[in-house]
Amino acid sequence: MISNDTQRKPTILIVDDYDEYRFTIKMFLERSGYAVVEAQDGQQALDVALASLPAVILMDIGLPGFGGIAVTKELRKEKSLQNCPIIAITAYGAQGLHEEALAAGCNEVYTKPIELELLRRILERHGAFPA
Repeated sequence: MISNDTQRKPTILIVDDYDEYRFTIKMFLERSGYAVVEAQDGQQALDVALASLPAVILMDIGLPGFGGIAVTKELRKEKSLQNCPIIAITAYGAQGLHEEALAAGCNEVYTKPIELELLRRILERHGAFPA
């Protein structure tokens, strides 16, 4: 459910199947002035992204089933999300996987754990960090 508060703040979608990771990133982003929506699997990510039209999507690549690369390809087909930055954040450091994520439509790829200050700089670079 999207609250009225998300209309005034940039919305970030966190897609990750690991609850503790989503919680940590969510707390950081909310304290930084963002509205946060979450998804824990690929189908939910598609549904939430289409409903919320986030400013940025933080996409886990290693989702069970419908993985982050497949989700990214589907999101890039949606006209309303074609320009939304998708930042892949994965526990897998394989170079080929990073290249595959970029080819699927991710704007950048980082290996977990991502430092919160680095996340802040990434969001600033994509023009999404609140003033």
